Amino acid sequence: MHTFVFFVAAGMALVGSTLVFVFRNTVYSVVSLITALTGVAVLFFQLDAAFIGALQIILYAGAILVLFLFVVMLLNVHSDEMGPDRRKFQKVLAMVVGAVLFGYLMTLGGALRSADPPTSEFGSARSLAEVFFSRHVLAFELTSFLLLAAMIGAVLLARRGEGDA
Repeated sequence: MHTFVFFVAAGMALVGSTLVFVFRNTVYSVVSLITALTGVAVLFFQLDAAFIGALQIILYAGAILVLFLFVVMLLNVHSDEMGPDRRKFQKVLAMVVGAVLFGYLMTLGGALRSADPPTSEFGSARSLAEVFFSRHVLAFELTSFLLLAAMIGAVLLARRGEGDA
């Protein structure tokens, strides 16, 4: 049964993340992203990392993607606003970056096979806090500032849109 759930959840994550880039409609892409993040949450639950799985659903699939939907609907971005020249360059760049990341992940997979198995503390709030606030505190704080800047930018874009109407 665990193997079946794993393959269903992995399939949800793979298909959902692929459809994010396939759909031209932004709302469909966001719904596909919700599907992908839900699949990842199920994988965390299978790893007995219930805290991280719950955070995945509550924070990402819940709050942040609802915010994405509101921003998409608020800005009302049309697909014809980007020129075809820019899209072609972005597609080529995305394929190159994707190929490099895929190669990196394949080499990382070999290193992970020799890693120690997860401990009983894996996925708990305590182990997550230790990682965030000791070894990765700078990255954690920089991500906080990045999210703050994105939120300020969204508010400024929304206000600029109000003035135009």
